[in-house]
Amino acid sequence: AGALERNRTLKEISMGRNTLGGVEFREFAQSLRNNKSLLSIELNKCQLTNADVEVLFQSIENHPTLIRVNLADNLLTSEISESLARLLRRNNILQDIELTTNALGRTGAQKMALALETNETLKKLIMGRNEIGEAGARAFGKSLPKMRGLRELFLASNNLSVEALEAIAEGMKDNTSLHSIRLGNGDGGTPIPPEIMHNVKFYERRNKLGWSTLNQSRTALPSGLWAEIMGKLGSEEDPSMLHFFLKEASGNIFSFA
Repeated sequence: AGALERNRTLKEISMGRNTLGGVEFREFAQSLRNNKSLLSIELNKCQLTNADVEVLFQSIENHPTLIRVNLADNLLTSEISESLARLLRRNNILQDIELTTNALGRTGAQKMALALETNETLKKLIMGRNEIGEAGARAFGKSLPKMRGLRELFLASNNLSVEALEAIAEGMKDNTSLHSIRLGNGDGGTPIPPEIMHNVKFYERRNKLGWSTLNQSRTALPSGLWAEIMGKLGSEEDPSMLHFFLKEASGNIFSFA
């Protein structure tokens, strides 16, 4: 631990698939308070508990360089949710958090969604297989319009109902940052209705290509994209599209006329 505090060149620590936790791990986590070089920590499948990760989150809250933390396949439950949300509220460096195959549940999803309304630095969140349920999915749907930083959101294999999927798709209408969202329920789960998938994919394309090209010349637009967007303006399918183009693009949109 002491060596880690003094080291100024180490960029990545990968300890996945090792049984960690307990006093030794917490000493390691505490040593991160004084580290100023790490970019990534891989701690997947380490049997880490809420208590272990609580110390980790406290230690990296003000870390100056850390951008990725992988905590997939551990023993985390909803009880760690507040600490995770606090980390997102206070840390403005982290860009990528992986939490696949834990048990954060609806409480975890609700707190994460709320924290991401104000956090603009996290770009990627993976929360597949976390039993977030319909309440958790609705929380993300409600918060999506206020998220301005997140680019990739993975909620696959959470056995979401059609109603939960609809709530997320509805939230995507007013979101301007997400480039990729994964919602599949896996084998045996509720299939995503084609109309929901179509709308989600449209919003992904709009955010990834549409918004980023509004300041470019018309000839730079991807083939067919502008026509598809214009075709939806004011339609029953997406009556809010015009409002958001006018709001986000201001006078730039008229340069294409």
